Amino acid sequence: MNFTLKTAALWIVRIASAALFLMAGSAKLTGGDAEVFAKIGLGQWFRYFTGVLEALGAILLVTPLALYGAALLVPVMVGAAATHIFIVGGSPAMALVLLAAMLFVVWGKWGGK
Repeated sequence: MNFTLKTAALWIVRIASAALFLMAGSAKLTGGDAEVFAKIGLGQWFRYFTGVLEALGAILLVTPLALYGAALLVPVMVGAAATHIFIVGGSPAMALVLLAAMLFVVWGKWGGK
């Protein structure tokens, strides 16, 4: 992958992921997914905490601090995938796709020189 193609791919992934994380984080902060988080059993504070992490990560993804945003979101997506698999059911596909996207950003911004 040449530098220009890599840069373009990183920007596309960063912008698309930021939009998805901002929507998901906003939904959690405004009351969405309350029943899912009730099923998890950690209380609604965890919904707000997750929403803040997703929104913060989304903002960081479109700044020069994208590496930190992606690194912040990797464990969030690992937790989301595990939660779908072991607790709430449903498909972990979106969490796994976003996990792969965040790992791509980490690789591209830090280790993929």
